[in-house]
Amino acid sequence: MAPNETRLREVPLIASHDLRVLIVEDDEPIRALIAATVPDDWQLFMAEDGLEALAVARQHKPDAIILDNDLPMLSGSEVCEILRREEWCAQTRIIGLTASADSSVRAAFTRAGADAFLNKPFSPMQLLDLVDSWQDATSA
Repeated sequence: MAPNETRLREVPLIASHDLRVLIVEDDEPIRALIAATVPDDWQLFMAEDGLEALAVARQHKPDAIILDNDLPMLSGSEVCEILRREEWCAQTRIIGLTASADSSVRAAFTRAGADAFLNKPFSPMQLLDLVDSWQDATSA
């Protein structure tokens, strides 16, 4: 595990093909970097603020959510907490992101039910390795 990566809870394995992923990031270059890094067979959905994240997540019910904390409207940890209360989201993988060095952000994501956490800047490969660790062996 990389020094800026933390796994917060154990989650079941998932298949990578046709993975539905919601990227919630208000910084367009970071959103574009994440989108350019992931495999072509992933279905990507985008949101730029906390309220849009809730709407898009509820509409598309993604398999995984890459969720920045420093968002307009609602923080990423608030979005995570709200989604974890919804039955459909119990098995959705949520990766929290932040540029903050403040340990309270990590603690907030932990309390909210995030599966993992990455500090910015992070390598796109770290993100892929994290999602790959959740993949079902049958998809290989």
